[in-house]
Amino acid sequence: MRVSGFWEENKHLRQRLLRFPANAIVQRRTEKGGTMGNVSTLMVLGIVWGGFTVILVGLVIFRAVAGIHEENQLFLGNPVAALKNEQVETLKRIKSLDLFIKGFGVVSGALLLLIAALWIYQGIYGQSPG
Repeated sequence: MRVSGFWEENKHLRQRLLRFPANAIVQRRTEKGGTMGNVSTLMVLGIVWGGFTVILVGLVIFRAVAGIHEENQLFLGNPVAALKNEQVETLKRIKSLDLFIKGFGVVSGALLLLIAALWIYQGIYGQSPG
């Protein structure tokens, strides 16, 4: 028996399986009418969240490495002007990284909350919203 023939003969079984909470799967279509495969909404959000979180962790590590050269000293006088300029550049780099770290942190946290809300919704109602 062919698989496609099985589904055609048992449409009621297919309908029940498609409504099953574990199979809350969204079938995405490409512009040419083909399919990208069955991808759940939670899986897509999880992959996006993972990407943002990896970038966030990388930025935090880079900031820590850049912050090693930061010193809590105030340089007075001309002989140490080069050290002062290096310190100012390090502080500028850290301040610019802090903005990106905050942004990626907010996006990562918001995606995590969205994933949790969607997971709870699917647990309660057994279906994807929409």
